[in-house]
Amino acid sequence: MMKNNAPFEYEWKDGELIVNKKESEIVKWIFNKSLKYAENPPEFLIQEVMDSKEKLSYDEARSEVPYGKVQIYLLAELKVRIKRFEDMQADPNEIKKYLEDKLDEKLTAAVEEGYRKQKIIERAGGFIPLDRITRYVGKIDQEPIRGLKQVTHKSLISKGLYESAVKKIQESRGNTPEGEQSDNFKQDYFFERMDALLPLVDLYRLDESCNSEDDSYAKEILKQLHDIFVDVYGADYLENSNHEFVVIPAVIKGRETAHIGLGIIELDLESSGEHWRTYFLTPRGVIERHQEAIYNDNYNYIMDTYIPYDYWYTATIERDIHVDFENVPEKISGMLDACYPDHPEMKME
Repeated sequence: MMKNNAPFEYEWKDGELIVNKKESEIVKWIFNKSLKYAENPPEFLIQEVMDSKEKLSYDEARSEVPYGKVQIYLLAELKVRIKRFEDMQADPNEIKKYLEDKLDEKLTAAVEEGYRKQKIIERAGGFIPLDRITRYVGKIDQEPIRGLKQVTHKSLISKGLYESAVKKIQESRGNTPEGEQSDNFKQDYFFERMDALLPLVDLYRLDESCNSEDDSYAKEILKQLHDIFVDVYGADYLENSNHEFVVIPAVIKGRETAHIGLGIIELDLESSGEHWRTYFLTPRGVIERHQEAIYNDNYNYIMDTYIPYDYWYTATIERDIHVDFENVPEKISGMLDACYPDHPEMKME
């Protein structure tokens, strides 16, 4: 029997994955509010900058509010708004009203207090700060998944909003000199960009595309993930001496099931590309198999669908002794080649 659990923003109804009204409104609110606050920060944050730096005008302080603090404030505000919604036991269809209502002095003070207490969550991401990338993890039973009705997916945000979000993330990260961009910085940046992309991705369609003759959608998403990698790391060829850990898009294939999917691989380059962990992009959401809070049915899904598995990533890593790029399956080779449409010399032989 299927449980009524699904990736964040969706729910199951009569065997069909549909948009969850409450959660989809939260996602859209986060995107829109992030962009609004990036251009016009809350008065509280502007005053904080003015208090920390002497002789700054209001407009100067406004332009110097760090985007990271905007994110923390946004998370604090979201918590206050959701708590008010839950305390009022409001109908889920009213969530938009509670997200957009003007906050009174008491609620604004609660946001500011939450901001003061809020610590930056590791890899919280730029636009969906709910608890690392595993906020997308769903909780559905394994057996019914291949028999589900075809999902009609409509992106929760527009392409224009996505592009605006990416631009804002790039501007925020671009202020950090290259010499100060540690491995953790780049990993956080990559996951911020991935956070912004995921609401546009139909994960069910992605899984179907990876395992069907028409894999055009899978190639499209893999290319977008690869482009994010290149933008973050500045190249599609990495030398071991320049990095300790990296995260990189990959195609994954179960050895026993032959099931194919996309994922993000974390590698230890100081150990010649030793595999550290994998984030699987599945119809259930993004699942990291060893994450402590993972639901048991998701763990079982990964075990039954992929384990053991092989992977082939989209970029070139110097002296990686763990991946066999000499014997890439034909289908996967074609998917990887899609990341280099303008550079035929980079394609697999």
